[in-house]
Amino acid sequence: MKSDLERGIVVTDKVVDIDEEDNVFGKRWGSQTFCLTEDDIDILRQGKHLALDIQEEYIAYLKLVSKTEEHND
Repeated sequence: MKSDLERGIVVTDKVVDIDEEDNVFGKRWGSQTFCLTEDDIDILRQGKHLALDIQEEYIAYLKLVSKTEEHND
């Protein structure tokens, strides 16, 4: 199983100002916060994906995996 950093996911207590400090991923040039609702989480539990529009330039997809699937990557 990959570590959280290798998966590109890190738990953090705050959102950092990318112009003033680096983060665990190193220097970045943009950031965006997405807020999930309970309905969004239900959609993920139904096996669907959420597509996130990142600054009108990139797309990230969220998918919920079970603990069994998590250990198979």
